[in-house]
This record gives sequence, structure tokens and C-alpha cells, in this order.
Amino acid sequence: MHPFVALLDAALLILALYTYGQTRRGKFGHGEGYIWLVIWLLVGVFATFPSALAPISHFLGVELPVDLMLGIFSVFLLFAVFRLEQRLDELQRVVLKLVQERSAQELIGRSTDEGREER
Repeated sequence: MHPFVALLDAALLILALYTYGQTRRGKFGHGEGYIWLVIWLLVGVFATFPSALAPISHFLGVELPVDLMLGIFSVFLLFAVFRLEQRLDELQRVVLKLVQERSAQELIGRSTDEGREER
């Protein structure tokens, strides 16, 4: 095994263990954490045994298995960025709604206090 592949496998194993630990602690949702765990493990397996993708890549008409792996993971990463963008937009809407509600409550509280002072 090439030293780079061994180093990559060690790094991926550490990432997989970290992801598993974070998922168990509730830092990730179970679905997302386990999806990332599977991805780390698949990348490690395909980096160690790149010929495992050869039959699939030839069936799909891709010459090199590495090209297939890069294409699959590029699509996956684009989808992950898309999901993050959706969540960010949703959180922005929630924060905006909370700020508006809080401002309205403070405004109502001030107008009630001013009405009492005038009497």
C-alpha cells in the first residue's frame, strides 16, 4: 500500500470516528451523521481498493474509476451545499420573525407605559 493511501485511510478513519462520536453526542442529526460516516468509510474503501469501482465505471461508460468517484462526490458535495443554503435561509426567516415579534412586544409595552404616564 502506498504511504499516501495509508495516511488518507488513517485520516478518514479519524474523521469517521469523530463523526460517530459527534452523532452519539447529538451534535449531528442521526441521519446526517450516519450519512457522513458512510461517506468517510466509502472514500476510504475506494481509496484503498480503487479497482472495486472498475466494473461500475465501465458499465456507466466512465473510463477511470477515479473519474466516477470524483463525479459522484462532486454531485454529493453540491447537494450538501444546497441543503446548507436551504437551512441557512430557513434560519434567517426564523430569526427575522423572532426579531419582529420581539420588537412588536416592546413597542406595545412602551405604548402601554406611556398611556399610564399621561393619566
